[in-house]
Amino acid sequence: MSAGHQGHHGAPGPFAGTAFDDHPNAGAALAPKPGLPFGEALAALKCGRRVAREGWNGKGLWLYFVPAATYNAMTDAARDHIGDVVPYNAYLALVSGGKVSTWAPSINDALAEDWFVLPEPVPEWNGCNRAEPAPTPEEVAAFEYRQAWLAQQRAHKRQDELEQALEDGRRELSDLAATLSDKARDVLVLARGNRP
Repeated sequence: MSAGHQGHHGAPGPFAGTAFDDHPNAGAALAPKPGLPFGEALAALKCGRRVAREGWNGKGLWLYFVPAATYNAMTDAARDHIGDVVPYNAYLALVSGGKVSTWAPSINDALAEDWFVLPEPVPEWNGCNRAEPAPTPEEVAAFEYRQAWLAQQRAHKRQDELEQALEDGRRELSDLAATLSDKARDVLVLARGNRP
């Protein structure tokens, strides 16, 4: 482990050996490195961490784990058929734009290996018992740097794709114009040949 992976008091940082590594454009600063399979992301969720995928296009999307619990009934249907207190199973929640929805992985999510853990303190939850320090300001800054860098890379890639599509379209139009010109010439030659 490099010195860049040290957290508070010289102890290994909370992301060492998991979702963080040296970013090529951030010097020795730590940044999340995609590469976790969903199983490891799920384990992190159950430990109280937030996770996300690099492959998600939406900005600021992340997941958290909601353990099984009971809640006061919010609708007449729940009160009439379940009772005043409703037991809920555990579920995964997706945060997008400050709003929360329940979430289930697609097959692509389940098979992806670009999951990473967002930087934050790790609570002792669900038997994980990892007394790991909170991320340093440098770690958080590096995480934010990488997110901005990834967004920039996606924008550059999209621009390259659009420019390539434009070039392909120009080439197709040029080929079509050449074909039409040849056809017109053939028709003209044929018309001249049929003159009395």
